[in-house]
Amino acid sequence: VYTAADDGELLTAYGIATAIGAPPVQASHSVVVRESKPALQLAMSADRNPAAPNELVTYRLRYSNLSATENADDLGATVPEGMTFVSASDGGSVADGVVSWPISVAPGTNGVREFTLRVDAGASDAEMLRSEAVFSDSFNAVAARSTSLVAVQSVSPLKLEITSSLDPVEDGTSLTITMTVSNLSAL
Repeated sequence: VYTAADDGELLTAYGIATAIGAPPVQASHSVVVRESKPALQLAMSADRNPAAPNELVTYRLRYSNLSATENADDLGATVPEGMTFVSASDGGSVADGVVSWPISVAPGTNGVREFTLRVDAGASDAEMLRSEAVFSDSFNAVAARSTSLVAVQSVSPLKLEITSSLDPVEDGTSLTITMTVSNLSAL
């Protein structure tokens, strides 16, 4: 990856699969660009993209504290307009549209938290649902951020998955993007 993107920006791969007699299906996969290794790191991913109205989407937050001294004490993610909170792992709860966890991440440690949201029944095709996550040390005002976009799309007989070999990815390293198309019907 050689990019003009700034540290912390997203590098996104998009794909569309089509078949005669079926609506097209689209997917995207984003990775965070890193120019250097910051003390706090955060990667956010959704288990599906796109998602249909009433479908559940589980988000995974992977965090690392590479600092030698900072103790991270805040982890949260927004619930996008057009989605409803269902559940969160490890004691996470929602208030004022933000899912948050009671957390204390010592230097040199990492972890994973998950939360599940439901796409609202009235969500429209092609609507983009954006969740933003923050992992921070509130005492030292150090933070890592990550974003996930999920497109709303009615159910299609096609499935498109996009994955990457790294997330985050450092500028100057190789990144493999894999796109897998599956036909879930007799089309």
